[in-house]
Amino acid sequence: MEKQSRYNFLVTFSNCSFGIYLIHIFIMRYILWHIDFIVFGLGGIGQIVMTWLLTISISFLLTYAISYLPFSEYIIGFHHKQKK
Repeated sequence: MEKQSRYNFLVTFSNCSFGIYLIHIFIMRYILWHIDFIVFGLGGIGQIVMTWLLTISISFLLTYAISYLPFSEYIIGFHHKQKK
């Protein structure tokens, strides 16, 4: 069961990858320009790691949420098909 859930996550992440690519720069700039803790509170490596983790997580969640909207395939290249 765990192997199947990892597979499903990787397929979903792969389907959302173009949307992640499109939106990540906006998320990353917002993080670096507005969250002072990341810029000043961490060292260089900590800043890179935290920025990467937050950027990829938020970009994935936003892209996944957008995939439920009508015509999302024209925005992010993927539309989440609901099971009937």
